[in-house]
Amino acid sequence: MSNVKEIQVLFYQDNDQIVAQGLEVDICGWGQTREAALQDFITSMVIEILMREKDGGCLDDIGPAPQKFLKFLDVNTGLHRVPVSAEGWKLVEEDGKYGLLKPEMS
Repeated sequence: MSNVKEIQVLFYQDNDQIVAQGLEVDICGWGQTREAALQDFITSMVIEILMREKDGGCLDDIGPAPQKFLKFLDVNTGLHRVPVSAEGWKLVEEDGKYGLLKPEMS
C-alpha cells in the first residue's frame, strides 16, 4: 500500500477562496477556509496516488508546481509540510466513473 509522502503546501488567497498548492507536485485544493482547502488538497492527492498506482505510474509523473507560485510565499501565507498517505482509502469505479472511499476511523 502507499507510503506517507510529505508535501510542502503553500496557502494563498484567490478571490474569495483559499488555495492549498503543493510545491513538489502540481496539485491544489480549494476552500473557504485553510482547513477546507487542505482537506480538498489531501483528497486530490489521494485520488492521484491511487489512480497512478492503478495505472502503474507515480506522483513524480506530475512534476512540481510552476515557479510562479513561489511569489505567493511570504510571512502571511505560510508554507507547511503535510503528510499524505493513501493508506486505507479505496478507489471505486462504477459505470466508468471513479469515486473515493475514505478509510474507516477506529
